[in-house]
Amino acid sequence: RTSLMDSPESPYQVPGTQAAEGPPSFFVRLVALPFWPRLWRESPEYGVGTVLLPLLVWLAVGGVLLSLRTADEVRKSAYRAADYYEENADPLLLENGRFTLQGERILRLEDDDHRSTLLIDPEETVPDDELETEQSFVVRADRVELKQPMQTRVYTAKEVASLLGQRVLIDGDWIRHKTDEWLYPLVVAGVSIGFAVSGLVSCTVYALAVGLVLMLFRGQWLGLGYAQCFTIALATSAFTVAADLALKLTGAGEPVKGIVLWPLVMTGLGMLALLGRKPPPAEA
Repeated sequence: RTSLMDSPESPYQVPGTQAAEGPPSFFVRLVALPFWPRLWRESPEYGVGTVLLPLLVWLAVGGVLLSLRTADEVRKSAYRAADYYEENADPLLLENGRFTLQGERILRLEDDDHRSTLLIDPEETVPDDELETEQSFVVRADRVELKQPMQTRVYTAKEVASLLGQRVLIDGDWIRHKTDEWLYPLVVAGVSIGFAVSGLVSCTVYALAVGLVLMLFRGQWLGLGYAQCFTIALATSAFTVAADLALKLTGAGEPVKGIVLWPLVMTGLGMLALLGRKPPPAEA
């Protein structure tokens, strides 16, 4: 007679019996990994690879979703900057290795803390000795000066032309066009890769620590070694990836630092998963 304890669907299944049937399909693991304690509990029988691949997909998809939102915000900010430029300064022409304004309105901006300055002034109506901020970006007729707290870099107008083109009219339309052409995809790629890589590193580091806690407080009594407890911890990290992504997309933010919150969550979920395992039968 088949008992509830031996049922493949039972959360109290004896370890090892499901492994003979193989892991659930990749689609099931992909969709359910962040939310299904059974997958966390049985992950040692299937191997770390069955956890890692769907986790990577979650990180990749999450990175793309987050990057699209971030890139859209960056584009809106760039469009507002373009509108401001059109309303407050004249177009800047780069031609024959020199910058010239197509009018008399220079652009001079300082932040509220007076720590940084943006100045577009090819005719040098504002002398350098009036710029007292720690950081500045200044466009002169023959050069671009980038001043930072520890260094100042100077790029000639010819060097800029080799990057932007020999004749470029920089105005609001140019800013919007370049935003769509390279800034938007650059942000998408950067945020996507950054989220996936940082997420994988965080999940691995957290799982290394949480796996040790699981082994010391329960795993060793269930006959599990450190590698098996690490696999369970890594499986639970899928929940933290989904939760972290939801918090970022909704703008809610983490209630406490992730370096504290997510290992605690993984520990709780790992303990929950281990409740469904039975210790190995005692030897006769």
